[in-house]
Amino acid sequence: MARTYPNDDLIQVDLDQVIAAVARYKERSSEADNFDAKYDLMAKTARLYQTIRGPADMVFANFENAANIGAIRALLEAGVFHAIPTGGKSVSAKEISEKTMVDKDVIVRLMRAVTPLGPFRETGEEQYAHTPFSEMYMAPQMKAVFKLMVDEYFNPMLRNHEFLRQQNWKNNFRLRSNPYTFAHNCEGETMFEHIAKFPDRFTCFNEAMVAQDSGLIAIGLYPFAEQLGDLANDDTATIVDVGGGRGHILRQIKQSAPELKGRFILQDQASVIADNGMEKQPHGIETMAHDFFHPQPVKGALVYYIRRCLHDWPDEPESRQILESLAAAMDRERSRVLITEYILPDVGSNMFHAWMDHTMMAFGGRERTEKDWERLLDRSGLKLVKVWRAPGIPVGVVEAHLKTMGYFSQFSLLLAATVGHPFSEAGGRYLSRPDFTPPTLNITVPAPNANGSEYVFVAPYSDSIQQGGAYIYRKDGDLVWSGIGYYAGFVGNFHPTIYQGKTVLQAYQGTIDLTHGEGVGQHVLLDQNYKHVVTAKTGNHHIPSIHEFTVVNGESALVEIYVPTVANLTEYGGNSSQQWLGNGLFQEFDIRTGELVFEWNSLDHLDPANSWNLLGSSPGNSGLSTAQTWDYVHLNSIDKDDEGNYLISSRHFSTIYKINGTDGSIIWRLGGNHSTFTQDFTFGFQHDARWRSQSDNIEVISFFDNSGNDKTTINDVSRALIVQLNHTDSTASVVRKATAPYDLQARSQGNAQFLPNDRLFVGWGSAGAFTEFNADNEVLYHAFIQDAVSYRAFLANWTGTPTEAPVLAAYVDSANTTTFYVSWNGDTETRVWRFYEIHAGALGDRTQYLGERNRKSFETRFAWDSGYRLNSSVRFYAEAVGSKGEVLARTPPLSCG
Repeated sequence: MARTYPNDDLIQVDLDQVIAAVARYKERSSEADNFDAKYDLMAKTARLYQTIRGPADMVFANFENAANIGAIRALLEAGVFHAIPTGGKSVSAKEISEKTMVDKDVIVRLMRAVTPLGPFRETGEEQYAHTPFSEMYMAPQMKAVFKLMVDEYFNPMLRNHEFLRQQNWKNNFRLRSNPYTFAHNCEGETMFEHIAKFPDRFTCFNEAMVAQDSGLIAIGLYPFAEQLGDLANDDTATIVDVGGGRGHILRQIKQSAPELKGRFILQDQASVIADNGMEKQPHGIETMAHDFFHPQPVKGALVYYIRRCLHDWPDEPESRQILESLAAAMDRERSRVLITEYILPDVGSNMFHAWMDHTMMAFGGRERTEKDWERLLDRSGLKLVKVWRAPGIPVGVVEAHLKTMGYFSQFSLLLAATVGHPFSEAGGRYLSRPDFTPPTLNITVPAPNANGSEYVFVAPYSDSIQQGGAYIYRKDGDLVWSGIGYYAGFVGNFHPTIYQGKTVLQAYQGTIDLTHGEGVGQHVLLDQNYKHVVTAKTGNHHIPSIHEFTVVNGESALVEIYVPTVANLTEYGGNSSQQWLGNGLFQEFDIRTGELVFEWNSLDHLDPANSWNLLGSSPGNSGLSTAQTWDYVHLNSIDKDDEGNYLISSRHFSTIYKINGTDGSIIWRLGGNHSTFTQDFTFGFQHDARWRSQSDNIEVISFFDNSGNDKTTINDVSRALIVQLNHTDSTASVVRKATAPYDLQARSQGNAQFLPNDRLFVGWGSAGAFTEFNADNEVLYHAFIQDAVSYRAFLANWTGTPTEAPVLAAYVDSANTTTFYVSWNGDTETRVWRFYEIHAGALGDRTQYLGERNRKSFETRFAWDSGYRLNSSVRFYAEAVGSKGEVLARTPPLSCG
């Protein structure tokens, strides 16, 4: 017989269960967060509610939920929440209408949906009052949470069936293809990228995340002091908070374990660090710009801590890549990864678990069970050791260590005593460093002295390059140094310079905005051991951009800065909605102290009406938001002369300026709409303007003439120019011109470097090529990187003596022949590699010399016929030998068998 509803017996059963759940909740009410008992009570109460209504009525209840949510969203938008007095005081619909300018009839109809079950209370005919539940929506962060749910997530959730049908019901949730991108029509973008284009929505998103984050248990699940105390000292990298945002959790951890020694390091994107980093310094927290998809620069930390990050990303490939980069940096004996996330139960999920995972599904992420974590960690070279939990707490801490074997933990690697498992399966070009996949230098004009002391310094990037970043190559294309793990994020302007009398490496690291060719980040110097020297900090709380970092007299630096600025753009053809331009500044500041020496603001001296990059010329230059600023000036180089005046290049004015180093006034202009000089040549959209010489009435400068951009062509090919400026007759003339071979056109980026014997080394920017010219402008050397861009390219002498150990790998075949592969990233001094065998015996170890090979390239190969099957008592190492026979370094012993 079919059941009828309501059914008194079923109601009584459910009511008894509610009473029992209330008792359990009261028993555990003293606990800090009685999460499980609370949700059990909620579930039992909901079941009673359903039984009373019956199955058919519960289907119609979905209409009620939709009406309630829609009405709340409309009332928030209309300002009704703030028009009703707090504290339970009643107000009429007429009064609300007068305050909000919303029709009274609309208010009455909307309030019908929010008073029967809340959150408001109906106090009489067309009379309403707040309750504690409705007042909660007035808190800015809670309002942001609700708007985020409705405006961003609900539509994707409700159209999930359409997305899944399009995917043939496969689990094809990706960051750039998911229900969110489907519903919001933004395929090809992540949710984060899409929201960031809309300032109001982005602000709402951030406020909602803070609100959600504040409700979670931050510390106490993992006993940091107990687990790490004996391992940490003052020099230890104790905790690296990866993707740690504002650093509030790391600070709480540090405060909760004040006796814990060592370094506490906060990592996040350069823009996040720049916005929040200074506040962390008084708390003893170091800040470091780092993109967690790039190799982890801090090696051997005790803890790599990731909190509420990985649920934003799918397993493959993003989460695995993040974890692999940590595994590669870990110490086998001491390091661990701690991941704080919600841990879903295998069975018995409640609606909290359900809506969290369903929300993540909407934009390509996921919540995970303990088994899910175990599988993901295993694929990433890690093993799950323990999940730290507390009763009634929905989050847990997943602790992971390196797996027993795996090349991530030590690059002194033995690959494989298994017949038929060839080395090529390691997947990299270098068998001792399978993690390296450097771009290939394609050489069309070989250098006369390819193995000399001059090296090529480039930082290539593009979507087709697997590992973009800072690289040093020999002229013959052989790798010398990969900066993977040393610089993070986008890397540019990489080359040697002189700081405090010593030769160091410099590079920009941070973000890049490809729409404007700008970014925010830091300029970092490394010494000849590839150790960190200094991260330069600019003055006035500004963040440097990509283009320039020129060291002056070994102490100060010149940088350009890009600042989104509100301005009245109507006089430049804009409307009232267009009010953002990208203001160009430059600074000179002390590298060591950050003390400001000089600052110049383009808006104080230049009229945007003279820009060659018109407002609205592209969507990215619309001026509608901080992501679409009008890039009217685009400063891209700064130089300083002996008299203290500056030479700057503005790409979008197609003008080079001499700036008074005292008052910032413009002394002269070359090019553009108002040139000081009569010119016998044309140029435009140039880069890299430099002083070459100055005398009484003659100044000589050099610059890279792009001769066009994506829309305009001034000359058919790009070139490097040396120009003489005559102040007697106000003329400018070309005295040297090096034209791009192969009719190359560098529509963006580029530089011209002067070398001894009047040689010239030119980087062709967006063309991804570079050329060395002799004094007669004949090509001595030319190379390119396929489908790549390098902002600048340099040729320079360099001596590299790495502090990281060299790497030995080995392969044993079925005939007992062992082939060794050895390399030392960044080393320029090794001339010979010697190979040794260590036999362990009862009377101690015995070392036997096996042979040696001249070092001719990044990786050296040596084959040795052992004549016997190797076992675990045999180890090997290689020795780097310098030009004078001195031992420079040894690889860690490599076990096999």
